[in-house]
Amino acid sequence: MTRPAAPARRSLRWRLVLLTVALAALGLFGAQVFIAQGLERNLDAHVRDELGMHADLAGSAIVGAGAWDTPRADGLVRTLARQARARVSLIAPDGRVVADSDLPPDALSLVDNHGRRPEVLAARAGRRAVVLRDSDTLHRPLTYAATRVSGPGGHWVVRVAVSPALAETTHAATQRLLAAGGVLGLLLAAVAAAMAMSAAAAPLRALTDTARAMTHDLTVRTRVRRDDEVGALAAALTAIAAAAAASSRPSTP
Repeated sequence: MTRPAAPARRSLRWRLVLLTVALAALGLFGAQVFIAQGLERNLDAHVRDELGMHADLAGSAIVGAGAWDTPRADGLVRTLARQARARVSLIAPDGRVVADSDLPPDALSLVDNHGRRPEVLAARAGRRAVVLRDSDTLHRPLTYAATRVSGPGGHWVVRVAVSPALAETTHAATQRLLAAGGVLGLLLAAVAAAMAMSAAAAPLRALTDTARAMTHDLTVRTRVRRDDEVGALAAALTAIAAAAAASSRPSTP
């Protein structure tokens, strides 16, 4: 004799598992978006602070060495650039580039005046500027940080620049880690949901078997004893069987 109820029972169990996994996926996605945005903001803030710190340190080194002309400044900015792993530039009050770690000294005369660069204008106004833009000299995107120092003739600007590719690589690595964590979380949620549903379905299967047995023998009783909805269903099933058994007994004349 076939048992038509079994496929429906399995279908319900797996529908509940899929629903649990879907809800977990939704929660994980929302959490990942929130965490990723927070991490990116923190990373961007860290890059800005680190660039500003390197600009301040480079400015202090140049002031301490009194390196205001190209011969003395050239070697110093190259040393500072290696230490900071960045491009370092020294810009005179009139906007001339006196030294640049990415350019040879004989090429500086061909460089455009930097007096109107946004980071230079901000630094001269006393603000620490961090600007992402394409370099007009090197023709590639760079993130700039500039600071103002006092030197001969007025305010000089020391500028530090790095490629944004490092931050972008870190962002991509963070996204990959979050994605891997999300997949692992979903797998764990699916396993936990399947185990929980199997455990929850066990007393229901017992009640189903008892109900089938009661169709042939009204003296059969369930052994499920629980203080929850399943227990209430078991008690109701027992009461129905008892009432049916009582009504089926012949009345005493």
